[in-house]
Order: sequence, then C-alpha cells, then structure tokens
Amino acid sequence: MTTESRRGADVGPGLAPSAVAASLGAFLFGYHTAACNAPLSALARDLGFADDDYVKGAVVSALVIGGAIGGLTVGGLSDKYGRKWALTATSAPLALGTMLSGMAPNAVTMIAGRFICGLGVGASSQIVPLYLSEIAPPALRGTLNGFRRLAYVFGCLAAFQLAAPLKETGGEGWWRPIFYDAAIPALMLAVGAAFVAQETPVWLLTQSDEKAAEKSRRSLAILQNIRGRAAEQKLSTWSELISDDKNRLPLSLGLSLCALAAFSGSNTVIFYASTVFTSVGINNPEILTWAVGVPNVVGGFVALALSDKMGRRPLLLTSFGGMSACLGILSLAAAGPAQPEAAVALVTIPLYVLFFSLGAGPIPWLLYNEVFPTRIRARAVSACTALNYVSNSIVGATFLPMVGAYGLSGSYGFYTLLCASGYVFVDRFIPETKGLRLEDVESTLKRHARKRSTSRSKSIDE
Repeated sequence: MTTESRRGADVGPGLAPSAVAASLGAFLFGYHTAACNAPLSALARDLGFADDDYVKGAVVSALVIGGAIGGLTVGGLSDKYGRKWALTATSAPLALGTMLSGMAPNAVTMIAGRFICGLGVGASSQIVPLYLSEIAPPALRGTLNGFRRLAYVFGCLAAFQLAAPLKETGGEGWWRPIFYDAAIPALMLAVGAAFVAQETPVWLLTQSDEKAAEKSRRSLAILQNIRGRAAEQKLSTWSELISDDKNRLPLSLGLSLCALAAFSGSNTVIFYASTVFTSVGINNPEILTWAVGVPNVVGGFVALALSDKMGRRPLLLTSFGGMSACLGILSLAAAGPAQPEAAVALVTIPLYVLFFSLGAGPIPWLLYNEVFPTRIRARAVSACTALNYVSNSIVGATFLPMVGAYGLSGSYGFYTLLCASGYVFVDRFIPETKGLRLEDVESTLKRHARKRSTSRSKSIDE
C-alpha cells in the first residue's frame, strides 16, 4: 500500500455512522425500484387496469419521471444549503409517496404516489453517492460506493422478500403493506441524516468555512487530502455548466456512460422480471428472490471488495461484456421452443443481474462523483441523475409494448447491442481513477484524452 493510500485509509469516528445514515437513501432507492415488480399484476387487477399495458407502464414509469425531476432539482439545493440538509429533505417525499401508494383507490392515485416517491428516490440517488464521495478518503471511495450499492440491492431484496409471503396469502389488496412498510426506513433516514451524518468538508470549504471543514474532516478521516481546488468557486447557474469549455470533457464522459448504463436493459429485469418469467411458463413466487435479489447482492459484494483493488475499468468492462453475452443468449433462446427458453432464462437472467450489479450498476455512480470537479459536481451529477431516470422511464414505458411488437427475442437482441456499445465506450474513453484524490482526477482525464488523440493521429498518419 502506498503512503497516499495509507493516509487515505485513516478514518475518523464519524465516517461509518455518516455512511450508514446516508445509505438508507440507497436502500429506499432499491426498495422502491423493485416494489412494483411482484405485485404489478395484482394491483393492476385491484385498481382496474389489468388489461392495459400502457397504464401499467405509467405506474412503473411514474417513479422514474419523478426521479428525473428530483435528481435534477437536488443538485442546486445541495450546493446552496449543504449535502446534509439535502439528504435529510429527501425523506419527506419518500414517506409521503409510499403512504399514498399504499392507500391508492385507483390508478391515478397510484401513479401520483409513485411520482412523489420518485422525487425522493431521484434526489437520494443523486445526493447519496455525491455525499459519500465527499466524505470518503481516496483509498475508500470505491468501498463506500460498494456499500451504497449493497444498500440498494438489499432494498430490492427486501421488497422481493416482503412480497413473496404476502402474495402467497393472496386476497384483494395484499400488496398494500409493501408500500406502507417503506415509511419506516424513510423516517430512519430523516433522523439519521439530521442528527448523525456529518456535513462534508468539501461543501464547507466552498462556503469558506475552514474551521467547520477542519472539524468535519477530523471526524470523518484523520487525513483526507481535501484542499486548494476543493474550495474552487462553484456554479451559480445551469448555463455555466454547458458554456464553460473546461466542463465539456467530464460532462461528455459522465453523460455518455450514464446513458449507456441506463439503456443496458437493467430495468427490464428489475421492473418486469416477474412478467418475463411468467411469459416463459415460470410462476414460482419466490423466483424473483433467487433470480434477481440474490445475484444483485452477490454482485454488490463483488463491487464492494474489488472496486478499490482492481479498479473501475476492469469491473465496467466485465459488466458490459457479460451483460451483452447473457442478453444475446436469451435473445437467441427466445426465438425457439418454450421449454429451452425457460431453462435459458433461469440461467441468463441471474447472470445478467450479477454482471450488472458488479459493474454497470454501481461504478458509474462512483465515476460521476470522481470525474466532475467540485465546481460542477452537484449540478453535473444532477444532470446524470436526471438523464438516468429519463432513460429508465423510456425503458420502463416501452418494454412491454416492444415485447408485444417484436417478442422477447427482438427486444433483448436490441439491448444486447446497447451493452456491447457500453463495452466499446469504456474501453476507449474511460480512464482509471482508482486511488486518485478528487482534485487530481480532472488532470487525469485530460492526459487520457490527449493520449487517445495522439494515438488516433499516429494511426491516421500511418
């Protein structure tokens, strides 16, 4: 271990409690992402839209549309009022939206509840990785991001596990406790963020509050190497984000990676796995736990263990390559008889989830907060969050109609190509950021871009 890594690994007493409190937001992100999966057919029947795939898509997509708005809004607020305040505020729509969904008497109320919940989910999915990146020592940024990912996948797993026994009992409205119970971790998030989490020293330095920043830094990490450029003037308007030439390189990398990860097809599995399994003749209510929940957790542990050891690039390349292979095999199998298709689905869907969870799921959220300098980080991550939710909204709203028009074979064949594009993009454009201080990443991006440009020029000359 280098001297820099040893210094980065020195942690203070406030780091773990702050990370745990923040990760409750990631838990709720995962929980609400998966909450509609198992009960979608039942709630559609109970609320009167069982035969309308477009309304089902609206229920699913309301969360991600709300997420886009919540993610886009929270960046400016966190710059103005602080990361800790923004983290606390996300609990309000999470609690309100889930209660409204639980008591919904019709489709309109359910969509409204999911939308409000989405505001909180989107805000938390932006502020949690941003907060963790700014409190983490350089040698532990990947580890804390892996911890966040595990909180997300345990949230997904909790939704699946709660739904399975409720579905077994059956009866009208069996799905309502899935939503009511989510109010408890939302309350825990509010208390933890307000009274346990430390404000980030990076944000305090942007406020020229060096005394408070030093106190926060000592609580979070003995030596955190946050100085100088961390206090650089932050953006005051969205137009500055786009107009400043020096922002274009990190923005192009972050937004492109965001779009490719979102269009990798992950939400077709998270949102519609139950529908896909039913379509190939698999109706076991516990299948979501084993085919989606468990691989999600295993992949999360892999990311936790390896992102600070192997680095970001190897995990992303493995992830996009593995996902492309799994969806390609599933696409070919879906063109054949039902029984081989069912057997292939039982293998490829869990493997796909595993590959996504170890790379394309967690690593982009880590990279956004590394490649964006402090001056643009909050708003740029908000832009990525909004793009992520808009992209997922498109995926969620179009998947069932796409399956109806082109079948599972054509639909997953399309996502196979998108995953392959993700592999090519990472291989060519994403540099390694493992162990770098946040203030040193921007110069690394520029060196990587110059090296790539030089190589291209030599190839043309030859």
